[in-house]
Amino acid sequence: MNCSSTPHTITPRSLVLAALALSLPLVSGCEDDPDPIIGRWESTDPIGNSENTFEIDSDMRGESRIYFYQGDGYYYADFDVDVRVIEKGARYELDLSCEGNCGELDFEMECDLITDDRLECEGDGTWSTYDFEWEPN
Repeated sequence: MNCSSTPHTITPRSLVLAALALSLPLVSGCEDDPDPIIGRWESTDPIGNSENTFEIDSDMRGESRIYFYQGDGYYYADFDVDVRVIEKGARYELDLSCEGNCGELDFEMECDLITDDRLECEGDGTWSTYDFEWEPN
């Protein structure tokens, strides 16, 4: 250990520089924290033999694949996803637009982030009775 008996002079400038140095990590840390919805998610329960998925990028856009039964058939549809943050880390609205000639399947989901590893959503229209629970993948 290197000990010095020489006192250091504290100047107003050194105090300002020290305060700036301490505050920079806090400021940049807040701005750089990614929203927890960003990433790849899959349904907690399989639909048939497959999991629903969606992936959201940092621009709050992404893609989704939803599996469903209709009559006796088993189908899937691919969607473009736009996310609206209602409350970061807590509430979201997802607008899902079906890719291709399937506009009747477009819908919106209102989602609550229960924990960092569980997202619960409710769809509207045709999807209002469909169970949407997601976990990170």
